[in-house]
Amino acid sequence: MKELLEHIASRILPHPEDFRVEESVDDQGNVRLTLTTHPDDTGLAIGKEGRTARALRELLKIKAIQNHQRIFLDIRSDGE
Repeated sequence: MKELLEHIASRILPHPEDFRVEESVDDQGNVRLTLTTHPDDTGLAIGKEGRTARALRELLKIKAIQNHQRIFLDIRSDGE
């Protein structure tokens, strides 16, 4: 899951060297991904009215369903 998000983010963000993805799995098998972006890229990662974030979540959800997991995605700015 982490690799999929890293691949997509590296293609859509203008500062691909300045993002990181952290992955954690809880005891129920739920996956939480946190995408931390360059402050200038956060708006692009979220998109107008959250469309990009929603699309990212949908793509990750498809992969999670294949693995019988649930996925949660948080997007943060490096300045927070």
